[in-house]
Amino acid sequence: MKHIRSLRTQYLLLIVVAIMLLPLSAIVAALILNVPFEHSKTNTIYQDTIDLENKWHHEASKLDHASSTTITNHLIKFNQKYALASVFWVDNQGQTRYHSPSLSSLPNQWSTAYTIQFMKRSYDGDPFTVVAFIGKQKNQGFMVLQIPRHLINNERDKISTRSTKIYPFLFLMIFFIFMYVSWVFFSRFRRRLLHLQQAMSQAETAGIPAQVEISRKDEIGQLEQSFNKMIDQLKESRIRERNEEELRKQLIMNLSHDLRSPLTAINGHAYSLKNEHLTEQGKKSMSVILNKVDDLSGLIDNLLSYTLLSAKKYPIHLDDADVLRVLRQTLASWYPLFEKDQFTISFDIPDKPLIWNADSEGLKRVIDNLLQNVLRHARSGHYIGVCITNQSIVISDHGPGMTEMSSHKGAGIGLTIVSMLLQQMNLDCDIQTSSTGTTITIFEKK
Repeated sequence: MKHIRSLRTQYLLLIVVAIMLLPLSAIVAALILNVPFEHSKTNTIYQDTIDLENKWHHEASKLDHASSTTITNHLIKFNQKYALASVFWVDNQGQTRYHSPSLSSLPNQWSTAYTIQFMKRSYDGDPFTVVAFIGKQKNQGFMVLQIPRHLINNERDKISTRSTKIYPFLFLMIFFIFMYVSWVFFSRFRRRLLHLQQAMSQAETAGIPAQVEISRKDEIGQLEQSFNKMIDQLKESRIRERNEEELRKQLIMNLSHDLRSPLTAINGHAYSLKNEHLTEQGKKSMSVILNKVDDLSGLIDNLLSYTLLSAKKYPIHLDDADVLRVLRQTLASWYPLFEKDQFTISFDIPDKPLIWNADSEGLKRVIDNLLQNVLRHARSGHYIGVCITNQSIVISDHGPGMTEMSSHKGAGIGLTIVSMLLQQMNLDCDIQTSSTGTTITIFEKK
């Protein structure tokens, strides 16, 4: 049953049927050509020349030693049956004893030369001529049967003419039937493939294509079944990934909250110890501890922000915001830190407001992360520049670039948070980095 439903088997069956139609068409053509002549016996009696020749010789042999009157009467009787033919006979003296009325031009006396000339002229000529010696011996004379060639060839020509028209017509008809059936076969085949392709390209809300209906249990049906099975597996995988992602995000949020309390306690005790009487080495160690606690606290904040942004739970409130006011406030809080590390500071902020449809806190977080990256990773350049160009915020440094390693190099989560925040606020950024510095441009999407 599986092989019967196969597309290959169906097409092979189609070819076999087409091949079988060829001999059937020949039989049908023969019937068409021959049936009409069964009702026309007037001319069909002249068609079989071999049979006529045998009959004529048989009639001649029966007239052995017959009288002239008997021979003549026999020929007249034969001529009545074959009215369109002409007959005559010549006796052993070379005299024409009887001839059909249509043969009035025959000589009364046959000479040897005329007989030879007659034989040569009649051979394969028109009319068709049969000569038979009377009796069993050749000295009793001969009798001749003549039939016009058109009576013999006319029906054959008609059959030949009709066959030249009917056979090509039948073969063309079979060819076009085969082409039409093949076209229907492959059109159905192509339509089902296009339907499957359309199902693959049109995804549902979850980004997964819908399943297709299995119409037949052939090769395409097996393909459709495999496609539906793949969709089921993809849905199960998507659900499993979603559950794992939710579990991971929840774990990160819990860890962030759980780590914040001990870090706050460590930071408080470290500040208390810093005010105690410590040795010079102890003061240096305490400063390192406080810096690392601040770094870890910032990393936890970034991790929590990343988790909230990934879960679409980070609070973003889009409204008309003065970008330059947010930028001035943020730069003011970072200015002492850059000044402490002896950075060359170049802040060029115009007084005219620049209004963006953005979240002020989210934009402040973006600028904080970028300035923090400069302080951590571009400290060796000792330069920070912030300006407004073409209604865009441009932040530049003279550090080693993002392709170089630094002592504070992390997982790049800060830039990831920047990218996610900008995306949710319908903003974008362009980063140009090299070994001589990095330039980051923040602008509104058009």
